[in-house]
Amino acid sequence: MKELRVGIIGCGGIAQAAHLPHWDGLEGAKIVAVADVVEESARKTAEQYGAEAWYTDFNELIARDDIDAVDVTTPPKWHAPAAIAAAEAGKHVLVEKPMARTVAECDAMIAAAKKSGVVLMVTHHDRFSPMNNKIKQLIDDGLIGRPYEIANVGGMYHMVGAEWFYDKDIAGGGAGMDIVIYTAYMWQYWLGPVKSVYALTDTFEKNHPVFEWWGDGEWDVNITSAPETTVEDSLAMMLRFDSGAVGVLYCSWVSPTGHDRQEILGSDGLIELSGPDGPRIFLKADKGDFKKGWNPITADEGSNIYLDRIAHFVDCIQNGTQPITPGQDGRDAVQLIEAAYRSAAEGKPIELPLS
Repeated sequence: MKELRVGIIGCGGIAQAAHLPHWDGLEGAKIVAVADVVEESARKTAEQYGAEAWYTDFNELIARDDIDAVDVTTPPKWHAPAAIAAAEAGKHVLVEKPMARTVAECDAMIAAAKKSGVVLMVTHHDRFSPMNNKIKQLIDDGLIGRPYEIANVGGMYHMVGAEWFYDKDIAGGGAGMDIVIYTAYMWQYWLGPVKSVYALTDTFEKNHPVFEWWGDGEWDVNITSAPETTVEDSLAMMLRFDSGAVGVLYCSWVSPTGHDRQEILGSDGLIELSGPDGPRIFLKADKGDFKKGWNPITADEGSNIYLDRIAHFVDCIQNGTQPITPGQDGRDAVQLIEAAYRSAAEGKPIELPLS
């Protein structure tokens, strides 16, 4: 089978940590060229991964006839421009989360890919987790009965390697687009579409630290700046799903320690995804392979969800199949965050789909 020739658009932290190492050496694919607005980043990445060329303008990379697909790992502001240009040039597109800053940008990306007949995939890696897929199976099999509620409280203390995270024009948002976007995706995968959302946002700390990060995945503790943020560092929201289930979430960048608590409550039981004894399931009565009371949940070990998603993208291109994280699903996650921002700004619930 023909080797897939790939261009990497964006050579920053997420590319170095979660993309380039998994493209490198992947059977059936080769990194041909890289692009980044920072010349040193583009040059060093090309040297490290044996790319034939590097560019500071992604349009020059896209113009190459010998590139079959691109992996877009830029800040969100450039996801849509790069993806659309690549699709129009007949290149398949893998794009980091969030898919884009707005639903309108997502729609334009989907339309361009459809018109050109290329694969458009969003890198929501949680979808490749064996445990997350096991949770989906348990819900669909009716183990907890009718889902009533899903709840999540989580956060981290946010320190990043680039100031753009705190710039709304570039990032599209703060904690919502950075962290809650994962939840927005997975909750709709588990429980289906959301009907309405009511949200509150706040920026409790006006300045967040930035420090250096390069290549080997290790954080350099040398803080270089603490810019004033124009995005939210905390987001709370209540959801109503089409099914009637309710969702309650709070997530922030200002937690003194990383934490995550998540559970799904149903008419016949409860799934606890986190905590010292999780993942586990509580049932009112014996059902299937599970006994009344608490039971551990186990799932097959995956190889590496970051590698698996890239290998899946390559497989979809080579075999003409659709990805399990298509553009439409990425759009639905962005739509939920956009609706939450609109709700917080207007002080009222927002109905979905957005008009």
